Amino acid sequence: MAWMSASVRNWGAGPLSDVLSGVDHLVRQGEADPRRLFLGGGSYGGYLTGWAMTHTDRFRGTIQ
Repeated sequence: MAWMSASVRNWGAGPLSDVLSGVDHLVRQGEADPRRLFLGGGSYGGYLTGWAMTHTDRFRGTIQ
């Protein structure tokens, strides 16, 4: 239950940390090129995409 409620009142930084840890894993495994990362989402994913673009420079582009 603690994991499910960890992002309550932490709409941007917490979930973005989860996304970036997954991206880091894929980069380490050679499955993703860190120079060609793209992010997209709708609804809350769109919000998080906008948050990511203003809080990290990891992604080359986005679509909402």
